[in-house]
Amino acid sequence: MKSIVSILSLLSLSLVLCSELSAQTAATYDTAYGKRIDAAWEEIRAFQTEVQKDSSLPDPQRRFAQEFMSYYDEHPGTSTGHKAVLTAFMMWANLADFASVRVAMDRIPLDSELWSPLLNSIEVAYANAGRWSTIWQLLDTLSHSVTHPKSLAEVLLELGDENLSVSRDSLARYYYTQVLSIDADTNQKTRASLGIYETDSLIVGSIAPDINGVSVQGRQVRLSGLRGTNVLVEFTATWCGPCQSEIPFLREAYANSARKNLSLIAVSLDDSTATVLRYLDEKGIPWPHILAPEKHDNLITRSYNVQGIPRIFLIDSSGRIVHKHLRGKEIAIAIDKLSSE
Repeated sequence: MKSIVSILSLLSLSLVLCSELSAQTAATYDTAYGKRIDAAWEEIRAFQTEVQKDSSLPDPQRRFAQEFMSYYDEHPGTSTGHKAVLTAFMMWANLADFASVRVAMDRIPLDSELWSPLLNSIEVAYANAGRWSTIWQLLDTLSHSVTHPKSLAEVLLELGDENLSVSRDSLARYYYTQVLSIDADTNQKTRASLGIYETDSLIVGSIAPDINGVSVQGRQVRLSGLRGTNVLVEFTATWCGPCQSEIPFLREAYANSARKNLSLIAVSLDDSTATVLRYLDEKGIPWPHILAPEKHDNLITRSYNVQGIPRIFLIDSSGRIVHKHLRGKEIAIAIDKLSSE
């Protein structure tokens, strides 16, 4: 499930997404209104502080979202209009206002390049409203209706990723293969190729790629040297908010590791050994962490197709992948089942 983690990241995302839209709209930027959109985020940040003192204050995101969507309706072919609609959808996602998102979707042309950057906010809005199950149907409908090649590629990639997350590998491969057959951009084709790699090499039951390195604690760590032991492999980082939510569940797994025949290995996408060591000390985390400062270009993260974190694999005593998308309480359940077999 996707999430939008902060107002600052939302603003950054808005700027990035707008820069990715076609050059044709770049010359149509309304600087004054663009500054108004940026100022809206400043007001929202102030609101988040004030609402801690007075919970009755109305969230300005609802007002801004309606205004920005109206601006897009009046200026649909401009880069400012694009920035406005992307911002409106992100605000509705924060508000879990899937109803407004659904209505606004009907105002986006099916041949628009906007579907590609809008998809994340659409999914988050539905998920935050507790309607995650309907995303499948929505994505399927879009896969048969949107016509802009990059937008279609993004829909197909989302369908591939969602199927991959529930280990429907053959169906995921089908969608990834479709991306390679259309005029997707280079990044989209790379993502599709990585998805196909996972459906070939990281399926449940296959031998897990080896992990070999020196932990920040100074110990040699080698996954293949732990045969005979079940292993939980966590991809994480000190700056990753969702990763911190997994710590209590990982700590529970570590506490029970001796009687569950379990070892833990973490691969941290951080730049600094000192930063990780300080973090481990603050959090009281004893299991080994291998540094991967190259992030997604690291040999280990590439071999495990780590496109986002946290990502947690469970590997059995013979070195085969048992689970590859564990989160929260699922961790203990999967370990208990494996240790009882």
